[in-house]
Order: sequence, then structure tokens, then C-alpha cells
Amino acid sequence: MSVISEHVFEMISDPHGINLSLQANPRLFNKVYLRDTLLNFYPYGEIFLNDKQGIILSAYTFIEGMKFKTKLGFPEQTLEDGQEIGGYLTHTYGWSESQIPSTIRDSEYISGINCFLVISDFYFKDFIKPQAFKQQPSDIARAIAKDVYNITDPSMLFIDDTTNDLSNIWYQGNRTHRDFIERTLTRNATTSLTPNADKTPYVSFINCNGEFYFCSYAYLYSQTEVATYEMKLTLDRTLDPFVIQEIHFFATGAPFNKSLYNQEIHTLSDTGTATYITSNLENNYLKMDSSMSRYPVIYDNTKNVSSIKNFGLFEAGDVDSLKGRELFLYQNSCIAFRIEMIIIFNPRVVAGKVINLKIKKFTDNDDYSEELSGNWLVISSEHRMDQDAAIYSKITVARPSIPFGNQWPYLSSVLL
Repeated sequence: MSVISEHVFEMISDPHGINLSLQANPRLFNKVYLRDTLLNFYPYGEIFLNDKQGIILSAYTFIEGMKFKTKLGFPEQTLEDGQEIGGYLTHTYGWSESQIPSTIRDSEYISGINCFLVISDFYFKDFIKPQAFKQQPSDIARAIAKDVYNITDPSMLFIDDTTNDLSNIWYQGNRTHRDFIERTLTRNATTSLTPNADKTPYVSFINCNGEFYFCSYAYLYSQTEVATYEMKLTLDRTLDPFVIQEIHFFATGAPFNKSLYNQEIHTLSDTGTATYITSNLENNYLKMDSSMSRYPVIYDNTKNVSSIKNFGLFEAGDVDSLKGRELFLYQNSCIAFRIEMIIIFNPRVVAGKVINLKIKKFTDNDDYSEELSGNWLVISSEHRMDQDAAIYSKITVARPSIPFGNQWPYLSSVLL
């Protein structure tokens, strides 16, 4: 690592006693890995330390749950075109576990590369609390963020207000707050305040910047992009902070979607009446652009029943909750089309944010692809620092549908 590098990584413990810094010891860090995702509530990380003398194991005492305030990044800069780059990912993690998988053989000490895992300190604040609420699910989530996780800054809260029937009582029971949010609140939440939210379920998570989300996928996709990235073949592309360094495309496909093609959802009313509704992918996928968006599934394959669900007993006031449970079945279809890419480190590009992509058409290099360009939702971000202190980000972005142009030859065969 160059001694003039501006890259920063530090971990400061609470209780005090451990201060690990890239600037103080540039050869200490073998690798740093921090990750968040919509599909896992808490962010976590892996820290690899070079320890040839076995000092860490013998001199430092890592305690389960010990707090580490982390900081990864480099100073903010403003480019000539006015765009800002740099900044820091800051979050407090708790020590979880450690190991030295590869030891140095010719030594009298247990030494080698020390790997320890950390998870968001919010995890260590999350305990079982039997309680019940008679409020909107969004208000309950907001209260948990404030009272349990101590997130009081409004700029750190992204909550899409729900419109559930206020006669409902939500029981947390003998469950953690995370379990209550993920298994009860998000699965029953409904909203009419965000456009197209009647077609998308809710999701809740915390990202690497400590931001708390409880919102519909429609809300997430409606956000303003935080950055724009482009695929370019230029000599300085590896130094351009807004050029995609590496890219892969994939679609989740039939294993995730087939059961959603055409569903029967059965219920039993409090009067003993058995009923069912038909719920299908055609009417429950989110269109990014109402005039062009398509879900590339052969329409004829969606006409027959593909799965049967039983939602059990319900009462008259449960209609909105049943709708929320129905929508939650389509969670995977909300992030069905994905791009995985590597970019120069950007602390603003974390789970829950939207970025804009510019990808050229193969058939017309002067125009951008309608199918691949435009806004994408970041569903996962991984931020890595290697042994040379180079920092980069690997992100996965998603869309719920594809805006095929009117000239696409299969328009009449797929879901509209």
C-alpha cells in the first residue's frame, strides 16, 4: 500500500482498548468485507487481519457483542463536472465469532490470518418482548426503530405509511423485533399512498449506513437515483468512478416464478364459509413503465392453476391483511431481473437505493438499450478492501419488469 493513500479503514472498540487503523498499521489488514441486502435484515462483515506473531490472539481479548465503530472510504471530492465522489460508510458492528483457518506452521504461536465476523450492533439490541399493538404496521416499525435501535434521525428512516384497518391487533408474542417485523408486519402491510403500491409487498431491512427501511417495493423503485453508471470502453475506465468495471445479467426464472403464474388462495370465514380467490402474476407484477413494461413469461403458461395456498380463518376486518399476505407471495417477482456489477467504491450505493444505468444497444452504439438502461434498485451491496488497500463495491441491482420496445418480436406472447 502506498503511504500517501487516502483510503481509510478503522475499527474502534467499545469498551475502549482496541483501535485498528489502516493509517497506523497499513500491513495489518489482509481483507475487509462489509455487506447488506434487502433479503437479510442486518448488515454484517468479515475482517481478515495479518498476524504472523500471534499478537492478536494473545494480547487482545475479543468479547462476544463487543462494539466496533467502523469507518471505510476516502475523503469526499467534487469533480470538474460537479459530481461528488468519496465519503465513508460508517456503522457500529458487534463482534460475533473468529477463527484462524490457515496457521503458520514454523511458529511457536498460533498465528496466521485471523478472520473475525461482525454483525450490526442492532442485532445485539434485539431481544424477545411479548407485546401487542393496535396501530398501523408502519407506526409500529417506526416505534421499534426509535425505541429498540435508537434510530431517531429522520434522514435515517425510510418508512412507507400503511393504511391497514386500525381494528387489527398485532401480536409480537415470544419473538424478537426482527422476527415480528419480517413475519408479521411486512407480510400483512398494505398501502394506498404510494403509486402502484397495490401491486407490491413490503420489505424491511437495515443497510451498511445504518438506515432503517420499512416500505413497499413500489416506494423503493420510486426513489430518485443516487448515482449514474455507464458502460464505456475508454483508456481511463478503471479510474472513472462512474464507469461499470464488470457486469453480469441474470433472471431468477421459472424456479421462482412458476408457482406464481396462477394461484388459488383459499380462506374460511368466521361464519364457516369457504371461499377462494384467483391471484396471478399478470395482475401483480410491478410495471416500471406502464406503457412498455413486460414480464417475459409465455402468457399461455399462466392460464392453468400453478399453486394452491390456504390462508386459514379470517374475519371481516382482515380483508386488508389478506391482501398484504397475497402481495407478499410476489416478493421474488419484485426483484426478478438482476444485474451484478463492480464499481469503484461509493458509500452512497447501498441496499435500498436506486441508481441509473446507461448501457448501449448492440445494434446501435449511438443509442442506449431500453431494456437495460434506466433506474435499477440496489438489493445488495458488498464493499471490499484488499491487501493493497484498494476499495471497490460489488452491487446487485434489480427490476420487477423489463421495458421492451414496441418492435420487440414477442410482445403478443408474453404478459402485458
